[in-house]
Amino acid sequence: MGSGYSMAGNIAVDKIIAVGIESPDVITALDKDHENGVAYKFIHQYWTGIVEKAEKRYHVWAFQLDGRPFVLPLISIGTGHIIQSAQSRQFLCRLIQHMESAGETFLTSVYMGKLYHRSAMLFLRLNETDEAYEVQSGFLSDDRILCVAIRNKNTLQFPKMPALSRCPMEWLFAEFRSQMVEDKDYDNCLEVHLRGTPFNTSNFEEMITAQRIFVTLIRRFFAYGYEYAAPLSLKGNFKNDTFFFRRSSHVNSVTEPVNFFLMSIGQKNRIRLFECPQEVFTKIENIILDGKWLDGGVREIKPSYMGCSEIIFQSTPFHESSSENAPTQLMFLTIFEELKKMGWKICGALQLSLATFDKATILFETCQAAETKYFGLVPCCSDTIRLIKVRGSVTTQIREMIINQWGKGIQSESSINCGVEFKLRGFPFASRDLTADAHCGRHLLIFIIEKLRSLGWNLVCSMDLCSKMNSDDDSHIYGEENEMMIFEQVDLPPIRNENHICRNPSYGSDSKH
Repeated sequence: MGSGYSMAGNIAVDKIIAVGIESPDVITALDKDHENGVAYKFIHQYWTGIVEKAEKRYHVWAFQLDGRPFVLPLISIGTGHIIQSAQSRQFLCRLIQHMESAGETFLTSVYMGKLYHRSAMLFLRLNETDEAYEVQSGFLSDDRILCVAIRNKNTLQFPKMPALSRCPMEWLFAEFRSQMVEDKDYDNCLEVHLRGTPFNTSNFEEMITAQRIFVTLIRRFFAYGYEYAAPLSLKGNFKNDTFFFRRSSHVNSVTEPVNFFLMSIGQKNRIRLFECPQEVFTKIENIILDGKWLDGGVREIKPSYMGCSEIIFQSTPFHESSSENAPTQLMFLTIFEELKKMGWKICGALQLSLATFDKATILFETCQAAETKYFGLVPCCSDTIRLIKVRGSVTTQIREMIINQWGKGIQSESSINCGVEFKLRGFPFASRDLTADAHCGRHLLIFIIEKLRSLGWNLVCSMDLCSKMNSDDDSHIYGEENEMMIFEQVDLPPIRNENHICRNPSYGSDSKH
């Protein structure tokens, strides 16, 4: 089978640059400009430690780093691991700033791996007619990005970036002092240690502390001019632990009051809505009750307590095998569409719990009410792409993308009650995700994201809603299926000369042409 990858390094992705964390000591760059690309040059020149080597692996450049910076230490002695994790996050903030200063817009991130590969940050390449970020916004690049991290089950980390000085943190100590044990000011980060274990707990009051801190933080940062951008997983284990905020001219142009609420999915069978308006909660409740989406239906609906309402299901819809998850995914997409009609849009996903059975926390923001179409794309098991709530010609277009970019071909195609599944030959989404198939599978997904964007479907975010958690022989945790990518239909800009889908059947193919 090896000969099938002789041309697998040919990059079909043209307008997106992807920077990924591949393993505890490897960061990758997918960029058609290779060594001349902005990402390659920045990583090679500005990584905080030593780049031991840079080598081409299939479609990406892989940078081997010293010190295993993307791993959670088994034994924590001293402060070295704290300083290192903050340095890594500072570097990623500076990378995003540098990319945007060069005109490469940070779109979002997607957790594309399972056992080893973590998040991939996606950037949209500067068009010839576009201006670089500093010209567009008038902002200096060094105060563009900041991030907040959940470092462990009771600790928040704020890496020191110039942007953080624009966001006074006195509110945190004033409003949450009773929940704090201590705060520590290190050279490169501020850390806040909380009582109990609010980021890995089954205790309701502790969970509420985590939700309240983050929704307040999001509102405060927005007031300072920073909107939530995307999550990232630094440490793996199928959990996002780092959350980026971007300084935006959009924030300053807002004339109507903006509000937020959180929807958390967890404990295998419950949806929690924090600071959700009553009319929105009623709408969500009606969608769930009227739709009969899930076996057994709803067991209990708990009214708001400490700002949090709960919907508890009879079954365990948020911890099921991949073959059982399509109705759950359809339910959430339906909720997203109906809430947009009410003036609430998805503006991202977080993960506020490190607990194994807790899933995404979805952030909603007020917006202009509109009728919007969404669909979901889920890489399932080791070899399947599932499309949920897909419409019209999109299925045909994605089928063509797969055929043109996955040389091993489609083994079978099957309709499900809410979409379609393509079972591919080979193992593009295997749990051992550093194989040739897995590398090419990630390239395929990024290619699909890029081409869908040119067809008027933008990737909003991705989130883990219901994947059953597995572990390997070394107790590494991974999801049975990857995050669901949420695509939103948008109006296309004026037509430019878009590249047609390019055919490269060599990816995973043994056929000769």
